[in-house]
Amino acid sequence: MKKTTELATVDLPAAQINQVFNWIVAGGSEHDITEAIVTTFKDAAAPAKPLIVAAMQRIAKSADAEPDVIRGWCIEATRNVYQRAIEANDLPTALRAVKQLATFFA
Repeated sequence: MKKTTELATVDLPAAQINQVFNWIVAGGSEHDITEAIVTTFKDAAAPAKPLIVAAMQRIAKSADAEPDVIRGWCIEATRNVYQRAIEANDLPTALRAVKQLATFFA
C-alpha cells in the first residue's frame, strides 16, 4: 500500500499494515502498538506512525461498506459463533447466537 504524506510517498508493507490493523482491532493502545511495531518489525524501514495511520485508514474504509455487505458479514459472523459454540458444547452461547440472529430479522 502506498501512503502519501506531506513530505514524501512511502511504500508500506501490506503484511505489516495488516498486523497493525489486527493489533488495533484487538484493542491495543497507541503506545502498546508502537512498542509492538518496534519489537516485531526490527528491520522495518517504515516508522511506527505511518503504519498506524495506514491501518486506521483501512478501518475508516470499512465505514464505506454497503449495508447489505455489513448485514451479510454480521450473519456469517453469528453463524461462525454458533458453529464454534456447538463444537465446544457451549449451548448457552449457541442459543445467544440464535437469539441475536432472530432479533436481527425482527
